[in-house]
Amino acid sequence: MNGFKVKLRRYKYTIQQFFMCPIHRALGKQMVHYIHVGKTGGTSIKIALMSFGRKTKTHYFCLHGHGFRLKDVPKNDIAVITVRDIDAREASAYHARKWKADHYGRFKRLLIGMGKTEMAHIKLGYTKAHKPQAWYWEDAEDRQVYILHTESLSEEFEIFKQVMGIPPWVKCGHENQGS
Repeated sequence: MNGFKVKLRRYKYTIQQFFMCPIHRALGKQMVHYIHVGKTGGTSIKIALMSFGRKTKTHYFCLHGHGFRLKDVPKNDIAVITVRDIDAREASAYHARKWKADHYGRFKRLLIGMGKTEMAHIKLGYTKAHKPQAWYWEDAEDRQVYILHTESLSEEFEIFKQVMGIPPWVKCGHENQGS
């Protein structure tokens, strides 16, 4: 899928959420906000939640991007966040940026903000292409939060499905790769 189609799809979900969250709240559903922390398996969770339409009989799932934090979640709503071992997260960020440096042309690298300095850092084996995990839960008192760990994501997602009433056929997105 080309970048333009991906952006259109993201905008579609953002607009959908803007209108659908208040409707489902008015219908008495509990709002569940998935906060996508970079390089922690968030895309796998988003794929899984989108696969069944993001709603159950009792919950509606709002999917957020990298800029959304726990303090942005309304007080009576539920938040879901994934965390990952810091070394594995750093390695993942490095490999993702290195792949982009190797496969994207000069213009596209500039569009995503990858300048000469970062290219040099990647050649040296270093990158800081994401926010610290603690940034996401600063100032987040009195919130109900489910924390899923990337290292045991499949098992924890199965438990999360049961708690939230997600259909049993839904699989975490990374389980679908290669099939």
